[in-house]
Amino acid sequence: MSVNRPWGHKIAKQEYTRRLVIPDIHGCIKSLEGIMNKVNLQKSDLLFFLGDYVDRGPSSSGILDLILDLQKNNYAVFPLRGNHEQMLLDTALYNPEELENQARMNNTKDLLDGIQLKTEYFNFLSTLPYYYELDDCFLVHAGFNFDARNPFEDYYAMLWVRGFVPDNRWLNDKPVIHGHDPATMEEIEGSIRHKKLKMPLDNGCVHYGIRPGMGNLLCLNLDTMQLLIQENIDH
Repeated sequence: MSVNRPWGHKIAKQEYTRRLVIPDIHGCIKSLEGIMNKVNLQKSDLLFFLGDYVDRGPSSSGILDLILDLQKNNYAVFPLRGNHEQMLLDTALYNPEELENQARMNNTKDLLDGIQLKTEYFNFLSTLPYYYELDDCFLVHAGFNFDARNPFEDYYAMLWVRGFVPDNRWLNDKPVIHGHDPATMEEIEGSIRHKKLKMPLDNGCVHYGIRPGMGNLLCLNLDTMQLLIQENIDH
């Protein structure tokens, strides 16, 4: 199997009703279904996912199946790659004898066909881009390394960086909306209210009852900057 490592995609202007963003889901299928019910997604909407669909929660396959079904039914869905998808791909490609053990530890045996990653999931995950550039913001899983020669070519940082400092010389007043590093609701809502160049959106849905201030799956409307909140119902 070979893996495609696409650059980020610039989303061209198009007609839409809403632009919606959902961050790290981590297998919490009931919570995703809950927020999707609140969203009432229409085919005129643009829905962006920020990665980390797999690991930890009860149904990683349920998350991937839901996204794939939306795509097959011609919804405008734009999923990104997260570090957990990359780890899964790297194991499948370069260390396949460890895949079953990794799946056991990460609660992702539902992604396997015997001891191999199911072909449909591999094909989907291996083509995921690293970031999207919209007219008014950047969407990325973890963030950007603004110390790099070109932050938009540092794929590792886009999946793994924490605590990055935004550099407006590269951003041109477009905020970076990201997941990966769970933040409290106070921090998330404050960054949106004050229109900061760095807006975290991951409230650690999978950390419900484990980390104080965490445990919600969020959906941000990019046009109104309003948040929909779904408390974890998979716990």
